[in-house]
Amino acid sequence: MQTASTMLHADGSGKPAGLSSHAMPGSAEEVLEQGHPWLRFPKALEAQFQANLLEPRRKLLLTCGWIGIFSVALVSAQVAQLMPDVAELALQLTKAILVACAVCQTITWSTPPRWRRHWHAEALTTLMTVSIGAALINACVISRADSTFTHSAALVSIVMYTCIVARQRFYWSLGSSILSFVAYAALVEGYTPLQHLIVAANIKLMALSYVFVLVANYAFEHRERRNWLLRKLEAQQRGALKETSERLHRLSAQDPLTGLINRRQFDTDLALAWSQAVFAKEPVAMLMVDVDFFKRYNDTYGHPAGDACLIQVAKELNEVAQAHGGIAARLGGEEFGLLLPGRTLDEAMAVAAALCEGVRAAHIEHKASTVSGHVTVSVGAALAWPAQGG
Repeated sequence: MQTASTMLHADGSGKPAGLSSHAMPGSAEEVLEQGHPWLRFPKALEAQFQANLLEPRRKLLLTCGWIGIFSVALVSAQVAQLMPDVAELALQLTKAILVACAVCQTITWSTPPRWRRHWHAEALTTLMTVSIGAALINACVISRADSTFTHSAALVSIVMYTCIVARQRFYWSLGSSILSFVAYAALVEGYTPLQHLIVAANIKLMALSYVFVLVANYAFEHRERRNWLLRKLEAQQRGALKETSERLHRLSAQDPLTGLINRRQFDTDLALAWSQAVFAKEPVAMLMVDVDFFKRYNDTYGHPAGDACLIQVAKELNEVAQAHGGIAARLGGEEFGLLLPGRTLDEAMAVAAALCEGVRAAHIEHKASTVSGHVTVSVGAALAWPAQGG
C-alpha cells in the first residue's frame, strides 16, 4: 500500500507549513503557531522536553565542566606571574574551588538515573561559573598588582564558555552573568589611575560581551526548542499516517459487517498457506459454510435481523477457528470459509461438527426453515496435498 508522507518546512512567515489553525491547547502544534519567546512550554510539554533531553544535556554540561576544571587548573600555574602579591592565597583559593567542583562533578556524574533531574547539571554549571568568577573578583579586591586587574577580564571568557560552548540554559546563564557583572562593577575599583582605567574598560568589555553571548545563548536554546517541537510534530504525523495506513489495510482486508477477513484477504491467506504446505509437505483443509434458508430468514425477519444472524454465525465460526488454529472469512452473502492448514480430512470434519453444534447452541430462531426451528448451517469439507497434487 502506498502512503503519502508529510514534509515540514517553514513558509515566509517562519511558521511550519500545514499546521492547523485549530491546534489543541498546550500541544506542540499550538506552541509552534504562537511561538515560545519566553523559552518555556506549557507544563506537560515542558516536562516532556526536559525528560527527553535530560541525558544528552547532562552529558554535555558535565563534560564541559571537566574541561573547564582542567583549563582553570592549567591557567592557575601562571598565578605567581599574574598576581604576584597574592599568589599563595589566590592559588590556595583556586585549588579549593577546583577540588569542590570536581567533587560536585563526580557526585552529579554518578547520580543514579532515577534521581537525576534536568536542573542538576545546570545548577552545578552555574555554581562553578560563579565560584571561579568570585575567585577572580576576590583577587582584584585584595591585590594591588596591575596584572591582576588586567587578568580579571578573563571573566568574559568564563561566561562565553558556559553560554556558547556548554550552551547552558538561557535563564541560568542570564543569572550567573548578571551576578558576576554586578559583583565586579560593585566590588572592583582599583588603587591607581591605571587600574581605574583598566577596571572601567573591563566593565565596558563585560557589558558588551555579555549582551552578545547571551543573545547567542538565547538563540541556541530557542532553536533547540523549536527543532524539538518540529521533531515531535513530525513523529506525531508519522504515527497518524501509520495508524491511518494500518486502519485502511484492516478495512481493505476486513468484512465490515462480521469483522472477519473478506474474500480478497482469504485468497491471499490461502495462497500463503498453500506455499507453506508445499514447503512442509502437509495438507491444507478448507470448510465452506452456508447458512441454510437465509433468504427465507431475511424475508421473514427483515434485513436488520438477517445482519444480526450473520454476525452471530460469524462469531461462532471465529471461535471455532481460534480453537483449531484456522482462518475464518466471509466469502459473500451468507457464505463463509474456514481455512485449516495442516489438518487432515477427519480433523476438518470434526471442526465442521463443532461449528454446526455451536450454531445450533446459539438458538437463533428460524420459523421459515424446513429442517429446524433454529438457524442451521451446511458445511462442506475439502482437502488437498500439495506434494501429491502440486
